[in-house]
Amino acid sequence: MSDFRFNREYRKFRIALAIFIIVSGFFIWYNFLDLRLRPIIKFTNDVNPMELQLTKDSYKPGEMVYGKTSFCKIRPAEGYTQWALSNEIITWYAVKEENIRSLPTGCIPLDKDGFIEFPIKKVPLDAVQGDHLYLGVSVQKTPDGRETRTDLKTRTFTIDFSEHE
Repeated sequence: MSDFRFNREYRKFRIALAIFIIVSGFFIWYNFLDLRLRPIIKFTNDVNPMELQLTKDSYKPGEMVYGKTSFCKIRPAEGYTQWALSNEIITWYAVKEENIRSLPTGCIPLDKDGFIEFPIKKVPLDAVQGDHLYLGVSVQKTPDGRETRTDLKTRTFTIDFSEHE
């Protein structure tokens, strides 16, 4: 009789352990691995988010800086990007409600072989002359509330005052 009771308790323990392992595995997959293995944004055409190309090498104060990118949005999500102008002094730009966007899933540009130009920020009128770059963080939020962050950095460009004023 005691062997039967021991086997029954041992069976319950094994079932509980199996359920715990399965639930833990799902929790780890959902919260840690899923967005890393299947990201929301996948850059294409050898775009490096830490060395984004710009349309020009030199900008004037007040002029809009444009970057070039190519990517595929694999999953539905809303997102925003916050940029900071940097040389030795960092200037942060506040995230505004209109900056939150939801692009359709798919590749941008549609031809998969080209690049699309996108506005980053205008060069501040009080910026100092010299070499600068923009640092950014892109935050995407899935419909179920999970967030991913992608660090961004442009190539260095020059702010030139020669024809300003």
